[in-house]
Amino acid sequence: MLAARILVDGQSDLVLDYGIPPEAGNVRPGCRVQIPLRNRTATGTVLTLSEPDPAWQDRLKPILKLIDPEPLISPVMMDLAAWAADYYSVALDQMIRCLLPETVRQENTSEKIRKMVHLEKQPTREELDARYPARKVNRLTPDVKNILIKDFIVESADQFFTANGIPEIPFNQVVVENGEIKCRKLIGALNDAAGFTMRKLTIESQHNDIHILDGKDILFEDIHFKLPAGEIMVNVEGERSGNIVFKNINANQEKVEYKKESPMRIEIK
Repeated sequence: MLAARILVDGQSDLVLDYGIPPEAGNVRPGCRVQIPLRNRTATGTVLTLSEPDPAWQDRLKPILKLIDPEPLISPVMMDLAAWAADYYSVALDQMIRCLLPETVRQENTSEKIRKMVHLEKQPTREELDARYPARKVNRLTPDVKNILIKDFIVESADQFFTANGIPEIPFNQVVVENGEIKCRKLIGALNDAAGFTMRKLTIESQHNDIHILDGKDILFEDIHFKLPAGEIMVNVEGERSGNIVFKNINANQEKVEYKKESPMRIEIK
């Protein structure tokens, strides 16, 4: 049975060793656990795991249960704490106290349960189209507008940009300008957009696809694309799509407008 060195919550500086019984589950450094302490139960954070000294193995009290299935402190942060403890010649528990918020280290802190939802399956295009006609707008309908993103650098991204509005109130008056971007994919989605501008950008991407669904009044201006394919492939869908303009692309395209054909090919030189 492995032993876990545990930083006990509370005002004291207790660091104690406990045994890890099989029923405790996958106990790892950074996990929060419940432990026996004298005549009561307490909570604490696992610092390290080790093989116990045979002389003490049978005398170790067992961990009662694992509070969180995943470590509260990630392995990266545990490595950082271990490095800092070695560099500054202090005990590891002191570094862990710096990482944990004070509210977490209180003895009366209750267990936290994270509730998460996920899609059982990705909806099909037909299922997404079934949302039309748009629902009636009410006070709970989100209204995304008047957003400015400028003066930025993206050194590495899987995808540069994706934005999804809703048919009831498309996102509008969004401006992205003056940036340098390196990404794997270009623009995954501009869905339900009304008034969207990208200008003064340098975009280096492995892929060349731009997808637009029900987007109108969209302008790409003064953009330098670095694409292996040598062209931009603009896939446009939706009856509401219109007034999509590419202007001064790579400093040699004066103006290219969307004319209800998809995909739209734009050569870059």
